[in-house]
Amino acid sequence: MSNFWQAIEHHQGHVPRKSYEYRLYHHEDGSVRCYSTQELEGDYVVIDQDTFAQHRYDVTVRNGRVYNPHRVKQHRKLVPSSTGTETSADDVTLIGKGQHWEMRYYD
Repeated sequence: MSNFWQAIEHHQGHVPRKSYEYRLYHHEDGSVRCYSTQELEGDYVVIDQDTFAQHRYDVTVRNGRVYNPHRVKQHRKLVPSSTGTETSADDVTLIGKGQHWEMRYYD
């Protein structure tokens, strides 16, 4: 029983989690130099944890923003049409007699 009371005396309670500032250090041309949570010399932008976890070196920095060249630039959607691929009326994934569809692109 005495060990329990000794443990209670030494218990520090809840230790708050340390918050980090995730940084992307870059060269003057916008190319990535390194990712770090430490203070280093040079230009940097503060990024979110997901971007930091990806550690992508193919991104560029312009005007304080991170640009990913492989990001999808267009959104597309299947819309009913009189021409295009004909699919089953019940299931658009099966080619057959039924409804014609075409792809429409949005920026």
